[in-house]
Amino acid sequence: MHWAFATATEDLVDVETGETVALAEERVLMIYPMFDDANAVRMRVKKIDAATGQLSAHWVTVYDIATQTRLVKDFGFN
Repeated sequence: MHWAFATATEDLVDVETGETVALAEERVLMIYPMFDDANAVRMRVKKIDAATGQLSAHWVTVYDIATQTRLVKDFGFN
């Protein structure tokens, strides 16, 4: 498994549940590999519950092919 940090350019939403998992300008941990289909490129965002320490991973759209919109920027290791 590979990973990198990125900054959300707008709210990131779980593609299965519709839950907002990161707000615009929030730094997030992205898990590779990427997955793409005809409409979007998707990656998983790894989250931790601040109170319980429970980890979760959510599929989110990182690039909308139809509108050519990037929903994350500034990939890096810090």
